[in-house]
Amino acid sequence: MLEHFEPPVRPHPLQSAAIALLFVAAAFVLTLILQHVALRAYFILFVPAVMFSTWVGGRAAGLIASALTVVATIYLLPRAQLLDQLAWLIAAALVTFGTAFLTDARRRTERLLAAQTAEESSRRREAESLSQLKTDVLAQVAHELRQPLSAVTAAVGLLQMEGSETARQRAVATIVRQTNHLRLLIDDLLDLSRLSRQQLHLQTSDIDLCDVLDDSLNVIATDVAARRIDVSTSVPDGPVRLTADPTRVRQILSNLLSNAVKFTPEGGKIDLALEQTDSHVVVRVRDNGRGIPPDHLRVIFDMFQKGGGDGTGLGVGLAVARGLAEMHGGSVEARSDGPGSGSEFVVTLPVAPQQPAA
Repeated sequence: MLEHFEPPVRPHPLQSAAIALLFVAAAFVLTLILQHVALRAYFILFVPAVMFSTWVGGRAAGLIASALTVVATIYLLPRAQLLDQLAWLIAAALVTFGTAFLTDARRRTERLLAAQTAEESSRRREAESLSQLKTDVLAQVAHELRQPLSAVTAAVGLLQMEGSETARQRAVATIVRQTNHLRLLIDDLLDLSRLSRQQLHLQTSDIDLCDVLDDSLNVIATDVAARRIDVSTSVPDGPVRLTADPTRVRQILSNLLSNAVKFTPEGGKIDLALEQTDSHVVVRVRDNGRGIPPDHLRVIFDMFQKGGGDGTGLGVGLAVARGLAEMHGGSVEARSDGPGSGSEFVVTLPVAPQQPAA
């Protein structure tokens, strides 16, 4: 913005004095030289000296140059001609103030143009970045939707063909798995839009988090079985009660578990742990997948950021999970020692909802 633009630092008073002294001294020396060759140039050379002093050093340098000019011309002029040259002294003053005014106006205009140019360049870069982001997101959405639709189409084709019961069951399982994937993807996109516009509201109630965990595990059960992933759980024996929106908590956990399945190699392992304190519950989802580079940990929860960097997914699931956790007064944190070391996501939720700020 223009109000944040900082103008150049004005010259120090000593610098202004030095600039004025330099130009006036040069005019004085040249005037003495001309007098030795019998040319009477008592004052004319001091006019450009004052102008250049003002142009280079600003108004202060111009005023100092004017004062020095008066002293120099009084020294150079014969007493009889001093009154005759008074008009030149007045002209010098007018030139000084006129040049100073024009110089300041020019500099203000240059600063304003520079600020406007910088602001316009910044807006242009932001517009280009936003346009590119929209293009990339649309392309990725199309890609993500096409994959499950292609799988569903192929499975429907198998159902239409005469085959064994095992093949038919496998085709039905594919349809169920891919349609669930589509539903979750569309739900995340819609919820991300509502979160960004602050139009998503929680429907809280007293829930048992253990039941919500079981439901979330059922969401990934088909993918876990297909990829032969070992899922181990560590939960308290009794119920874990908290006040929260069960649908949104289930969405948080399902997104984190689905993310763990996506980046865990076939035959890998996922650990799910639930801990409870007097004020909070903590859910940890740990996998032995490829891990997260350190520089991605800072942005992995941002919209459309994909920590894997391989074009897999839209990068909205983690953003939705964080947004929903924060709406409950909690948080989601990502941890990893780097590529090849797996990753851990830690969800913290308060047992009782936080009161909204007044």
